[in-house]
Amino acid sequence: VLDVLDGFNATIMAYGQTGTGKTFTVFGPEGMLDPASQAMSPTASREGDRERERESGIRGKYAGIIPRAVLDIFGHIARHRDREEYQ
Repeated sequence: VLDVLDGFNATIMAYGQTGTGKTFTVFGPEGMLDPASQAMSPTASREGDRERERESGIRGKYAGIIPRAVLDIFGHIARHRDREEYQ
């Protein structure tokens, strides 16, 4: 944490079931807009991000990973890997 405050980059990963407070834990009660709100108003989100950057000097983005998409990607990789092994 001290290195981040000194200007170094860092990544925070919060893992858990939907609705268990990951975003709240990382960003607090007045944190960044949730993904649904960003989709409805991307301009408002960007403006809020810029304002927070000016105030604190800290920038942040977050994304969610859809478990089904991860399974699909690994399945695709496995199918191609198997195909290459038997050629």
